[in-house]
Amino acid sequence: MESKQLIRRNILNKLESMSEQHFNKKCQFIASRFLQSTLWKRSQVVAMTVSTKREVNTYPIIEQGWKENKQIVVPRTDFQSKAMTFHQIDDWNDVVQTPINLFEPAAQKATAYLSEDIDLVVVPGVAFDQNGFRIGYGGGFYDRYLANYKGQTVALATEVQIQPELPVEPHDRPVDYVITESRCLTC
Repeated sequence: MESKQLIRRNILNKLESMSEQHFNKKCQFIASRFLQSTLWKRSQVVAMTVSTKREVNTYPIIEQGWKENKQIVVPRTDFQSKAMTFHQIDDWNDVVQTPINLFEPAAQKATAYLSEDIDLVVVPGVAFDQNGFRIGYGGGFYDRYLANYKGQTVALATEVQIQPELPVEPHDRPVDYVITESRCLTC
């Protein structure tokens, strides 16, 4: 089986080679499928990243959450402790760009949500398999966070990101569902 690094590089190359129009159309289908799901409808506090580059676009999902009076919480990462906390954002002014081009809650958004107060975590990643295992960006933040999280998890990904099988390590935490432009996988 290929290494995680090689799979990550291959998938990122495939995503980058997609035309902007083609990629955006896939994102629209995925967002629509997610916003119509019972996962979304049953959740009041939803944790997700503010997307960058060739990640499924979360901007319209976050904005829809605000319209529906959901609490949208986004991660703040501490690279020294390798910990991640989620903080509520109420509009785009609550978000700042970090030196490594992530979008995180501004410092004044200090109150972190406890994991038991979050209904649904939208887990980012580069590649996913049929069992919900994933290859992320290599920091291990989500695997550490999910080790103690008891709620539901979902990933939003294009079909290009779905692999038959991925290498799995003991610390890896699978997601419950993966929503693509053409299906919803129950893992």
